Amino acid sequence: MAGPGALLVLTAYLAWGIATSPLPIAGVAVMLLSDRAKRTATAFTAAWWMCQLVAISVFAVVAHYLLAMHVTTDERRALATALAVLGVAMVFAGVVAVLWERWRPNPNSGAHTRAFLARAQVAGPRDAVGMALATSLFNITNLPYWVSIGLLIERSHAELATKVAVVLITSLVASSTFLVITAAVLLTGNRLQHRLESGRDFLVRHSGGVVPSFLIISGLVLIVLAGMDLGWWHL
Repeated sequence: MAGPGALLVLTAYLAWGIATSPLPIAGVAVMLLSDRAKRTATAFTAAWWMCQLVAISVFAVVAHYLLAMHVTTDERRALATALAVLGVAMVFAGVVAVLWERWRPNPNSGAHTRAFLARAQVAGPRDAVGMALATSLFNITNLPYWVSIGLLIERSHAELATKVAVVLITSLVASSTFLVITAAVLLTGNRLQHRLESGRDFLVRHSGGVVPSFLIISGLVLIVLAGMDLGWWHL
């Protein structure tokens, strides 16, 4: 059973994986280069944080009921083994995709990423909220992190007040990059514009690596979760 401090460190570490998702970060950067930077980027960041708060809360509640179910040891080990196999398969697929793209580059690779950035460039506040929903709640890349955070919170057996505090802090960590980038640019005016443009151009050039990165990171998270139930390690 992890103490409050250890629990917060572990959940914050997982939340950082959500906060460093490259596509939505690039979307915010592009929004901050537009004429409606203040309203658009603020709307995106606020919507993103609310999405994280809701998602982490929901998965913490779901984990409470799932862990309360009476599952035999054999069933749990079978499920954990299946998760481990799936995780290994995802990591393998991600590595293969990276190597394939390096050996046989496809000019259409990353087209979805480029289309997202083009939309962000002309987005208004309402569009920004929709894009936050799309890249947060409806983004499968965040699912392994939410599951892991929910399970850690429930397995800690902490008091309700501690769990609520962890959920709030973790959701802020999951939104920290957006909060910092938006605040920094709005406070410094045009002084960070060159860096934002460089970041956007970098992601456009490497847009084909978004999906492989998701496969590798999500696969590793699944392996860690499965390893906990299989007794490979303890958190």
